[in-house]
Amino acid sequence: MAIGSYYSTLKGYLSYISAVAFLPDGQLVVLILYNKTIWLWEAVMGFYYSTLKGYLSYVNAVAFLLNGQLVVLALYNKTVQL
Repeated sequence: MAIGSYYSTLKGYLSYISAVAFLPDGQLVVLILYNKTIWLWEAVMGFYYSTLKGYLSYVNAVAFLLNGQLVVLALYNKTVQL
């Protein structure tokens, strides 16, 4: 990939993006939006995978264990979800 070029552009959001993370294997991109949703994208081809809804607070940060088996969410209501 050339300097200054994009690998892929993921579009279609109805809210601002607050955090982004990759699964450790690089196959999935996780986007945290201010509308309390989490969007999942397949990273290599840029295909939309799923939207997770139902969070009662804004999600501030996301992280994964190195094996990709556990996700940790930090929420604005001072809680952490595993």
